[in-house]
Amino acid sequence: MIISIRRLGAVFLGLIFLVVTFIVLVALAVDATVARPDFVSEQLEEADAYQFVLDDLVPALLEDAWQLDPDEFGFEFEENPLAASGLSPEQLAGAIRRAIPPEDLEALVTPAIEGAMDYLTGREDEVAIRIDAASHLDALVREFSAVFLESGAYERLMERELTPIFGQWVDEGLPAGGESSAWVAILRGGSGEEGGSLVRVFTTVATPEWMAAQVEGAGNKIVDYAVARSDTLAIRIGFSEDEVEQAANEIAAIVTEADAFDVAYANVVEPAAKGSVAEVSALPYGTALTRTEVLDAVRDAVAGDWLDAQASTLADDVAAYTTGQTEAFTTTFDLIAAKTDARRALTATATASLREGLRGLPDCTTVAESASRPSWIRSKASPSRS
Repeated sequence: MIISIRRLGAVFLGLIFLVVTFIVLVALAVDATVARPDFVSEQLEEADAYQFVLDDLVPALLEDAWQLDPDEFGFEFEENPLAASGLSPEQLAGAIRRAIPPEDLEALVTPAIEGAMDYLTGREDEVAIRIDAASHLDALVREFSAVFLESGAYERLMERELTPIFGQWVDEGLPAGGESSAWVAILRGGSGEEGGSLVRVFTTVATPEWMAAQVEGAGNKIVDYAVARSDTLAIRIGFSEDEVEQAANEIAAIVTEADAFDVAYANVVEPAAKGSVAEVSALPYGTALTRTEVLDAVRDAVAGDWLDAQASTLADDVAAYTTGQTEAFTTTFDLIAAKTDARRALTATATASLREGLRGLPDCTTVAESASRPSWIRSKASPSRS
């Protein structure tokens, strides 16, 4: 009986030994297979994982991006800018595939996977993953820029999204009105549309080509920072000196096309005249000119040929201020010719006033009445004898 139990125990222990041996052998085989650095990358290649990422996963993610709400893009877009561009997810997916084809994606990912496996299996004490994707990211920026430009997406975005946003910025930035803002009213225009005439300036310089250059430049800056070609990320969107000059010329054209008299007289001439003319200017012989009479004479003098000659000066100064070339709005007019005309008008007004005063004097009847009048009147009137 005891011998039978021992035999059964030996058989049982033998079975346990076989199971443990099998498990150990399987584990060793698995370790030898799975722990190989290239095991995971080989499995991904055999499963066409990289094809799947570019042909299925990327288009699916782009489809989701096309369905996002406009406010999720961080600007006051009326609609999803991707959808408004007229592009399709397939077009952008194609650009990504051209910039990073499956074999290049595999070449980028494989070193990272193998480095991670070395760390997980204990072959390395630390993991250092380096992906040299700079050239592919540069190509991606170029592909995106080309797709947007060739498809007309920039034109659609400018018309449907960016121009209305610029119009809102103009309305918020320009003063609402007032006695000294006639030139602002001209820049706003009379169409009642957001931004007024300044939108015309924006669309003149912010062309699809300009927008493409800005987008590509911003993309290159992001890539430089991402791949450590630059230590800082600074994206600047702006206009070149030539583009600023073009905008200034367009603003000058807007001012020139408008009624320059309302702008120049209300904002330049009249304030200067009011500041230098008293309420009443006393003249010899008891006559006087009021400020209103002086301003009327100046107004008549500057209207017409003189103001037409100064219109270009006004337009250039307004344009320089609006485009940020000067910090304040200042303009200088040559008033010499206008002063001559104003002097003639004021002389005529004073002469007419003097004559009117003389006509209102009663005839002198006595020497005493004559003596009581001012000397300049006695020299003009001959007293009658009583």
